[in-house]
Amino acid sequence: MCGIAGCVVSTPSPWIAGVVDAMGESIVHRGPDDHGVLLWDGQGSVRSGRALPADGAATVGLAHRRLSIIDLSETGWQPMSSPDGRYHIVYNGEIYNYIELRAELLTRGHRFRGQSDTEVLLAACAEWGAGALPRLVGMFAFALLDTAEHRLLLARDFMGIKPLYCATWPGGLAFASEIKALLTVPRVSARANPQLLHDYLRFGRIDQGRETMFADIRQFPAAHYAWIDLDRPDGPWSPERYWTLGQTNGAVRHRSFDGAAEELRDIFLDNVRLHMRSDVPVGSALSGGIDSSSIVAGVRALGGSAIDLQAIGYVADDPRISEERWIDLAADAAGARVHKVSITPEELRHDLTSLIRAQDEPFGSASIYAQYRVFRMAADQGLKVMLDGQGADEIFAGYMSLLPYRWAGHVRAGALWRAMRLMRSVDSYSGISARSFLVRGLAALAPTPLHPFLSRLTGSQAVPQWMDGAWLKRRGVDTKVN
Repeated sequence: MCGIAGCVVSTPSPWIAGVVDAMGESIVHRGPDDHGVLLWDGQGSVRSGRALPADGAATVGLAHRRLSIIDLSETGWQPMSSPDGRYHIVYNGEIYNYIELRAELLTRGHRFRGQSDTEVLLAACAEWGAGALPRLVGMFAFALLDTAEHRLLLARDFMGIKPLYCATWPGGLAFASEIKALLTVPRVSARANPQLLHDYLRFGRIDQGRETMFADIRQFPAAHYAWIDLDRPDGPWSPERYWTLGQTNGAVRHRSFDGAAEELRDIFLDNVRLHMRSDVPVGSALSGGIDSSSIVAGVRALGGSAIDLQAIGYVADDPRISEERWIDLAADAAGARVHKVSITPEELRHDLTSLIRAQDEPFGSASIYAQYRVFRMAADQGLKVMLDGQGADEIFAGYMSLLPYRWAGHVRAGALWRAMRLMRSVDSYSGISARSFLVRGLAALAPTPLHPFLSRLTGSQAVPQWMDGAWLKRRGVDTKVN
């Protein structure tokens, strides 16, 4: 997983070293294998190591916590510096096509000390600058210090898989993989974001773009980068997009159903192959669903019988919702050893504080605890790399709460018979009442000004009695039902 953190101020300050140390310690769980820090005063040479004296002022401090996946040796240590001493990087993630990029960079005169993807990323940024980002295949968040140009590059992967948060104050900037690291910075407040607090308590909304539950902390957007002037780290600077969903090279190609299925299979297996690049054992989370079952089968198909394939699945104690049957079927077909996680209410009560601390912000339901326990067992089994199907339901609208939007899509397309069949069957398997289903479906079709009226049909109130409406109004919170 790894974790990164950093702090930049416009004038050299003696407190940077202590703050960067505290930021790194707050995310030690992200990288228990190793750690490193870097300090620069903006003029002289860079100082880096596992522990640095706190004497002297600095304008830039970087911290890294390492979970060793590729190149477990000392040559993979971070913060990593370029051979000429100009560039310095802290990076969280994995560049899956690092082998291919390394071969290309060798032809351009770059030389490498080790085998890590970090060193390849560093060389790619030295060669192409921010132009390296569209060439990457992977998940990443990183900060690159350019001492010659006196600037810092922040970047996040295409889909925002790897987290990156930022906070600014007059003359300063801090960034980190987790919010808790930013809260160790004295200049960053823990005051709540009133609008998001309302939206979470009232509608259960989470992950609303760049905003977080903390008023002073923002998410760095996915598929963006920003060059930050070290003399003005608080801005003005604005992230720039380097990739857009749906971006294609060339014209749209038409193909048969069988041809499309075969192409999808090839793309899927190639993706699994790249994700298997690791110098430590690779396992999989397995729910028995199509996505995770396909991944487990793909790992076996690509790795052959020699791989000790381990999978970890959550098994509910209620047979009506347990997926154990499907987990066993998928595991048997792929020849995987399965470790099963079951949970009691007492265990959730015991782990609740650590779960909240791990998440940093409120979450949508307690189901996230099952995932928490799956990955805890993965750690217990010595598995540092886990392949799973997280995100498939989001991409393919697989959640029951999204069925009204599917209904609206049928209506919009004129497929009224399909819309009628879906609505007639909704009570039997969705858990959504027919009235609520219809109102939400109509809201998806109706102009925005009609949304409050439609929501009131379900008995919704703009400000429920259990909320302090006066407190919300004083803080300018939009309480409209939508």
